[in-house]
Amino acid sequence: TPNNDSENDYFYPEITGEDTYNMKIYNRWGEIIYNDDNSQWDGKINGRNCPNGIYSYSISVVDFNQRLFIYTGIVTLL
Repeated sequence: TPNNDSENDYFYPEITGEDTYNMKIYNRWGEIIYNDDNSQWDGKINGRNCPNGIYSYSISVVDFNQRLFIYTGIVTLL
């Protein structure tokens, strides 16, 4: 709910022990609408609010042994 009330205004992972990650957000057609490293998604594309709905995400993390982990799921934007 990115409405500037300081509660749930951003979507980002909570990662223990690592501080480097890449996060991609996809629309319902599978197009990448957000792709950034070590950042938080504010529910916008190019400064404009995205429509309410369900979006997919993919978060890639490389651990201290240089192993790649990819976490996927969905996020609901209200």
